Amino acid sequence: MQFDTYTYTIGAHFLPALINGDETGLSLEEQNALALFDANLPGAGHWSCGDADEFDFARCDVTDMMSAVVVCQYLVPIAA
Repeated sequence: MQFDTYTYTIGAHFLPALINGDETGLSLEEQNALALFDANLPGAGHWSCGDADEFDFARCDVTDMMSAVVVCQYLVPIAA
């Protein structure tokens, strides 16, 4: 199986929500930003993220704000 790969820098605090759907620690504003980000992803796919304990300080693609981020790849299957 082949995948289209998209790379994003994601705030480390968003990872539980992206990967497991657990938005417990997010504010309503963060939940809304994540929902908008998710709605604009290129189709149904799977997340592959680096180690959340090894992060950089950079601009988060979800909020467009500086944050402790992890580089993640979003893998979308290519139809055969």
